[in-house]
Amino acid sequence: MHCFNHESVAAIAICKFCGRGICRECAIVQPQGIYCSPDCKVATEETENAVEVNRRLLQKAPTSTFVSAALELAVGILFLALTQFPFLGGASPVLVVMGLLLILAAVYHFVCAIRFRREHKRP
Repeated sequence: MHCFNHESVAAIAICKFCGRGICRECAIVQPQGIYCSPDCKVATEETENAVEVNRRLLQKAPTSTFVSAALELAVGILFLALTQFPFLGGASPVLVVMGLLLILAAVYHFVCAIRFRREHKRP
């Protein structure tokens, strides 16, 4: 492999971001890795920052899913409870259907959160 800037010079390293071969003259050596340009160094830092943000969000995902499932369940039960009051028109089909759909959605989201937590358990 040869340097992408100097085709007659052998590459001594590969850029951490773009994977191009680089010679000793072109190499930008940093504690985090070797880069072919300042742009690749910045792009690597941005990518690593995005990965870290996603990692933190991934850790919060089961909790968020449990919370939303609990809210769906509560509202579904409320809708079904409202069908028991005659002054609201009795057992309105819309309230019954919405209540049941929300309860089914809550069960589905609880199951998804449990599976997600099992699959992404840290050793």
